[in-house]
Amino acid sequence: MRILMLGNSFTFTNNMPQMLADLTGAEVIHHTRGGARLSEQLNPSTRLGSQTQAALQTEKWDYVVLQEMSHGPITAPKSFFSSVEGLCRQIRANGAVPILFATWAYQRGGAKLTGKGWDYDEMA
Repeated sequence: MRILMLGNSFTFTNNMPQMLADLTGAEVIHHTRGGARLSEQLNPSTRLGSQTQAALQTEKWDYVVLQEMSHGPITAPKSFFSSVEGLCRQIRANGAVPILFATWAYQRGGAKLTGKGWDYDEMA
């Protein structure tokens, strides 16, 4: 089994790709950069995007995990949904199954959420 993980520090922190490999016995590759958004994975003009686009076109995957910047869906929903749609189309054309890895919402009533003026339920 081969798994490709696309994301940012929430994907690679604590050596998550290796933990997933250890748990599943799969080969796990990650294309990540701290602060990366999924839109970057679609852009062949970026280092990350060119790497991902080549991998989706020339390599066989069983699963591709998509992880957006934590606040991406609430601050840039059109970009988020468009990126997920485009990547899922490519992933399915590759014969793989897309998996959306959603990170947690900021703490309800916490300073970070309140300071941004965001609603907990909307972020969750």
